[in-house]
Amino acid sequence: MDPLHVDVKSLLKNGPHLYGTMMEKVNSLAPGQGMVVKAPFKPLPLISFMRKKGYEAHVDKAGLFGYTVTFEFKGIPKEEELEAMEALPEKSVTYRLDNRGLFPPEPQLRTLAKLNEMQAGEVLEIHNDRVPVFLFPKLEEQGYPYEVEQLEDGSAKVRIRKK
Repeated sequence: MDPLHVDVKSLLKNGPHLYGTMMEKVNSLAPGQGMVVKAPFKPLPLISFMRKKGYEAHVDKAGLFGYTVTFEFKGIPKEEELEAMEALPEKSVTYRLDNRGLFPPEPQLRTLAKLNEMQAGEVLEIHNDRVPVFLFPKLEEQGYPYEVEQLEDGSAKVRIRKK
């Protein structure tokens, strides 16, 4: 059976409801069917969600600003595997920045400035009007892991851990 192909960039252009649209795509998968997702950011929340449904994710960098994630069904994880996936990371200091309503490049500049002030292991959560695709290469350059959550209103929350 052919995998379902999803282009996140085109979904973002068509409206702010990426999360709902992606869940519709996931729910439309036939049993055992794979999925290939092309995105301008690494879709970590989707990867985590799909792992809990029994999919293995293969992430490939696609050009300067993109990723291709191939999801292959491997079987429903056992309960103890699910518990390990959901285990909370060790507690750390978390800072929050609300960048909504600011004009570019101010959200990116504020985010990078805050990261420069932080200590290793601390976390920065930002809330932007949209997915900050131009920030991701800078985070990857510095080796900062991040997770993106696209909200139904089109805004995005990004969680960044300072290394």
